[in-house]
Amino acid sequence: MMIGSTPTLVETDVQFASFKPGWNDFACGVTTDGYIYCAGVNGAFQLGDSTATNRSYPAPIALPSE
Repeated sequence: MMIGSTPTLVETDVQFASFKPGWNDFACGVTTDGYIYCAGVNGAFQLGDSTATNRSYPAPIALPSE
C-alpha cells in the first residue's frame, strides 16, 4: 500500500487480487473473492466507507444495493 510517496507494508489476512494507489494518499483493492477494501487519508470521504475517518489498514467498502 502507498500512503503518500512511501510504500508501506500492511499485514492482513485479506488476499488481494489487485491493490492500486489513488489520488490524495489513499489506495483501494479488490480481493480474490470480489470485495473492495480501501485505506489511507479519508478527509473528503474518498474511501467510500461513509466516514471521514483515515484508515491505516484496508477497510471493507459496501457497494450500493441495486
